[in-house]
Amino acid sequence: MDDAVWRALRATLSDSSTVLDDLKALADAGSAQAARAEDALRHTEKAIREIDAQRDVLLDLHLAQRLDADRWAAKDAALLGRQQALMDKHASLAAQRNAALSAQLPIAEVEDLCRRLAGKLDTLTFAQRQRLVRTLFMRISVDRTTVYLDGVFDTLSMTVALRESDAPLAVEGAEPATGAAATTDVAPCSRHPDARASPVTRRCRTL
Repeated sequence: MDDAVWRALRATLSDSSTVLDDLKALADAGSAQAARAEDALRHTEKAIREIDAQRDVLLDLHLAQRLDADRWAAKDAALLGRQQALMDKHASLAAQRNAALSAQLPIAEVEDLCRRLAGKLDTLTFAQRQRLVRTLFMRISVDRTTVYLDGVFDTLSMTVALRESDAPLAVEGAEPATGAAATTDVAPCSRHPDARASPVTRRCRTL
């Protein structure tokens, strides 16, 4: 089974253009989302300032006795309600922007790692291969015919069809498949019954 997993991972890292393209698209989408939130924040802040100015004008009119107390209080309360709604919207937009910024992927680092690994895959020791598998995959689920690998990035997730000659999986913590599926946490692919929803379509490779 180690050979089957390694064949799949080696194929991915040797030609990582698909994974990188998907990650870049996801990063671009996150950047666009952050930019939209930032633009909406600026408009909301402007609207809040405009209401401040309107409330100041109303207060000046009231103090100049050109607006009675009841009318001033009613108009000011209405403006205050609108302003509070805008402040709530501002807080929500700020949270969206911050979430989008924090979720941005280190594309340059991932691309550099794939480039450096591609030239060394055939020289890695068995221990180094295992460490690489544990680094790139969060969970491995196994049944009699298939290995399901859930990557740290959705585009790394894949399924691997086992051959009769494939030995049992030797990733630390995994149990050999005997009947029911075995799982090691080292979120399955979209073909797996327990697959989770994802903003990026999972790519499944059967080698």
